[in-house]
Amino acid sequence: MDSLAFLGWCCVQMLLLLITICRFSDCYDPLDPNGNITITFDVLSYVPNGYVARVTIQNYYQYRHVENPGWRFGWTWAKNEVILLMSGAFAIEKGNCSAFNQNTTGYKPLNLTLMAPGLGYTCGPLMETNPTHYSAIGGRRDEQVSRTWKSRCTYSSYLAYTTPICCVSLSTFYNPTITTCPSCSCGCKEANGNAISCVREGAVPSNSLGTDIVQCTNHMCPLRIHWHIKNNYQNHWRVKLTVSNYNYGRNFSDWNVLVQHPGFGLPASVYSFNSTTLSTIGVPEDVALFWGKEFYNTELLQADEHQLGSLTTEILLQKDPTSFTLRNGWGFPRRTYVNGENCQMPPPDEFPMLPNGSPRQKPFHGQFPHLLSVLYFIYGTLFGF
Repeated sequence: MDSLAFLGWCCVQMLLLLITICRFSDCYDPLDPNGNITITFDVLSYVPNGYVARVTIQNYYQYRHVENPGWRFGWTWAKNEVILLMSGAFAIEKGNCSAFNQNTTGYKPLNLTLMAPGLGYTCGPLMETNPTHYSAIGGRRDEQVSRTWKSRCTYSSYLAYTTPICCVSLSTFYNPTITTCPSCSCGCKEANGNAISCVREGAVPSNSLGTDIVQCTNHMCPLRIHWHIKNNYQNHWRVKLTVSNYNYGRNFSDWNVLVQHPGFGLPASVYSFNSTTLSTIGVPEDVALFWGKEFYNTELLQADEHQLGSLTTEILLQKDPTSFTLRNGWGFPRRTYVNGENCQMPPPDEFPMLPNGSPRQKPFHGQFPHLLSVLYFIYGTLFGF
């Protein structure tokens, strides 16, 4: 093989590898490596006119849940089967009764689809596995079903949304400048045909409930996360995390916020939200998950004509003496998610800078020895040293 042909072969192989990696990373989430929704189809028993089946949907995602109005799951019958009776869910279609055949042994359903409640999930084919076991008679006997098929459904934001649904703004105690959400984070008002309908502040339509109508902003996002570095103590530093809902017609029940940040490597105190850290693979920073407290703030209300829907908490983070610094944007999140959706972050060069980060201002630590010498000179003069 000559050098030119070998080079072309290498390029083709690299292209195929990149395509494979891109498709794999689209469904694989390093922040939730084992996350999926598993569908289990159990044939419990056979009856004269068919069989009794149980369909189980299990959510193994750590931070992605099913929002209102709920999930929808469907499939294609393999042999024109029909549903004679269903409990635990509502069947929209029962099948073609004209082709009903009464002595089937059971065929696995095909072409599984899952909406939770919108698009984004892709389900693999049902594969036969070992029959499901379950306890009976109060746990005194172990029984198994006649047959079991399983499928896993994975989520892709690219299939669900063409633009983000949330953005992040930043501020600090040491810089008066607020870094706002990037312009057009979730669309650009009327200039973008995909943008959500918006109304100006205070002009809320009376029939907005149940619709996606947001307040007109530069970012056009229904949800905004604001991260404010509030205080810097000797051994700790304090952050205020605020979640704001710009949507006039929709609230968010059982919401959650995921923050990827190096500061969560040490224990943190969270005052108004529930929180936990998540196990990840191949992610350099630690990840913390926040959600509402029962009977207190599990619902993020929609905006009204007077104010945004808003929830907030303060977080006290321990300092790691070997790594802590407020320089170079260390105090801000690397990534932020709301209900499993990646929020648009400001570019790093727009993060609030430390006062001594300006080239016009000399670093404070460079003036410190001189200041000590002046104080010592005054002290020595007054007291005769």
